[in-house]
Amino acid sequence: MASYSWRYGRRVEDEFDLEVPTELEAGVYADRVYAWATRHQLVLDVGTLTSRDAAVVTARVRVPATAALDVLLSLQGSIREYELEFGEIFRPRRWGEE
Repeated sequence: MASYSWRYGRRVEDEFDLEVPTELEAGVYADRVYAWATRHQLVLDVGTLTSRDAAVVTARVRVPATAALDVLLSLQGSIREYELEFGEIFRPRRWGEE
């Protein structure tokens, strides 16, 4: 299966398949995303809540600022494809919300 990525705002077919090392196949669970930036990079800390109502970072991804918009376009494209196949994504509601 060919892999796709975004470069300079355009979806392109990569000349290579993205290989995921066996030790990374399981991934990490994250239901929170914290994004921050330095002058040269965007940093995404993803994590989850613990039983102590504290957030724990499960992975940190550093993206060069020049690729940040491509990351956003890739996420938007993936969300669009997900919703076409499975339906609209709804945010969970808090107790008492309608």
